[in-house]
Amino acid sequence: MEHKKLIREIYSKKARNYRRIMENHPGFRGLKREIARCVKTEKSSLILDLGTGTGYYGKILRGRVVGLDISREMLLEAGYEIELIEGDMEEIPIKNGIFDVVLCINAFRYSEDPEKMVLEVRRVMKPGGKFILVDGDRDNVEKRKEIMEKHPLEKILLGKEGIKKLYTSKEIKKFLEMHGFRVNVRKKGVYFICECEK
Repeated sequence: MEHKKLIREIYSKKARNYRRIMENHPGFRGLKREIARCVKTEKSSLILDLGTGTGYYGKILRGRVVGLDISREMLLEAGYEIELIEGDMEEIPIKNGIFDVVLCINAFRYSEDPEKMVLEVRRVMKPGGKFILVDGDRDNVEKRKEIMEKHPLEKILLGKEGIKKLYTSKEIKKFLEMHGFRVNVRKKGVYFICECEK
């Protein structure tokens, strides 16, 4: 099955219960606090949340939040606290240079073409804007095992090796720097958190 169609299909099936799952998961609550600490926004800030799902992370920030997701059903569960766009993070349907902050939380590994996705992020960011990228750290054996055991999508997309679409913290830093970002990476539990500046 085609990559993006598969992602849309699986997340559309999960949509009805997804908000409750996110709100009740201690790991996601902790990550939410981390993001709130590292991203300071104003009421006037324009924020893009890629792979927003039900808008769980974007809703914590001050400012105007635009959530983009490939699954319409996920967006229908997001409510009206943020603006919503159905779309692909490798072809962001938004004009150049308008966002102060771009978030991508646990969605980067679903990108079919990570280079294209990162170039799109740079395109829609203002000069000096911030890009916050969080994903599972491939160095973390616990995360790799958890992904493969709990998530049917990852089992299919990542295959038996289970690590092809995950980066180590060193690899993601190098990748983002190659694409013109100033990058600070830190580890938090099973994740890396990249704070990037254009």
